[in-house]
Amino acid sequence: RCLTSPEKRAHDIIQHLADYVLIWSGGGGDDLAKSPHMARIGNSVFDDICPGDPTCGQFGFYNRQMDPTP
Repeated sequence: RCLTSPEKRAHDIIQHLADYVLIWSGGGGDDLAKSPHMARIGNSVFDDICPGDPTCGQFGFYNRQMDPTP
């Protein structure tokens, strides 16, 4: 939830999670390219981010214009 919630809600959650930090380095891509990975991480704890899809295989983009999936 801290990776996919609005900023205020995410901050309320993450301020208590100082034991966990994600550092993304190397490779390429912008934040949109990283979002499927963030969804998988969040879904491993909160399975309603990608209901019925543990690997969030349907989470992403339809095309190169970056139109998001529902």
